[in-house]
Amino acid sequence: MKKIKKFFQIAGIIFLFVSVCYCGEVFKVAKGRIALTDIVISESASVRVKQAAQELAEYLGKVANCRFKVISGNGKTQIAVGRFEDFPELKFSEKEKLEENPFKQELYILRSHKSGIYLIGATDTAVEDAVWDLLYRIGYRQFFPASKWEYVPKQEDLSINVDSVEIPDYYSRRIWLWYLERKQAGIRQLVQEEQGSKQYYFKYRSCL
Repeated sequence: MKKIKKFFQIAGIIFLFVSVCYCGEVFKVAKGRIALTDIVISESASVRVKQAAQELAEYLGKVANCRFKVISGNGKTQIAVGRFEDFPELKFSEKEKLEENPFKQELYILRSHKSGIYLIGATDTAVEDAVWDLLYRIGYRQFFPASKWEYVPKQEDLSINVDSVEIPDYYSRRIWLWYLERKQAGIRQLVQEEQGSKQYYFKYRSCL
């Protein structure tokens, strides 16, 4: 038992070391129940991007116990949420690679810098992926498709340090919970009666 515990301790240290090595600059999001940043979208943002930004503001507010506003801007500072074309003043080498490969429609960037964080995606779906990925990285979980299975961490002093470019391994994916046998009606009913069940799939980027 002691050997197993020691193994996980060493594995945790290695994981932490690797995480630190591949992070961007630390950006302070909240301190002492006070939001230190806003969520920034483009004036021309799509309906889905606006919704994703609102969800990010809502959940960051739950985590840090404060209120985050969604405002319009150029994305250079604060937490920028949008597609590549939403922020033409921001230059990303990943955008050029995207134009070479049309199958990377869900490519997104999570990158913290001294003045903010970029949550930038190739499409609306990619932006949604970026939002839920960031929330996952700070500890948010929803284990099953019902609000009672949702876990929101509490961190009133919140800083984020990330630098990652993500592309799904599978272009098309789906979890078929709606097609369970009738003898498993308890789980199926849980899925069908919960309005947010579809949202659950998007949170884990398991449905496209």
